[in-house]
Amino acid sequence: MSLRPVGVTQIGDQRVSFSRVTSKDENGLTPLFFSFVSTKPRRNGVTEANWQAEAARQGLSVDEVKSNFGDNVYAGKWGGVAPCTVGAIREGLCGERNFLPLMKRAELAKQALQAGNGCRWTGFDPAYHASMSGPLGAGETTLWVKADCH
Repeated sequence: MSLRPVGVTQIGDQRVSFSRVTSKDENGLTPLFFSFVSTKPRRNGVTEANWQAEAARQGLSVDEVKSNFGDNVYAGKWGGVAPCTVGAIREGLCGERNFLPLMKRAELAKQALQAGNGCRWTGFDPAYHASMSGPLGAGETTLWVKADCH
């Protein structure tokens, strides 16, 4: 399965990104994959000392490490920093867990499609979402829908 990025839309404090599968299903609908990122400041517990420890561990300057990691990090047990992966977020290591309820993600996805990008909302099927997201381990943070795309 190949995904092609389609768009990013800011809706409130959520950045909604979506990609489309390059092939349509048997009914002519296009599978879409949505991801959601809160743009609210995250309280992740990272201090300047964490950045310094990580810089020393990697043999880089603090500015280089900050540039490499970006803002999506948490304070690691060893004193440095680590990236906020889906697993780290799920464990609460990245600060307050920001999982949107499933139906809230569906509503945001619908709004994102209404903003343009050549796809029309055709509804939300929780069973389809579960079948696509379950194997990837990201069912709490992403959304799969089928839409009518040109």
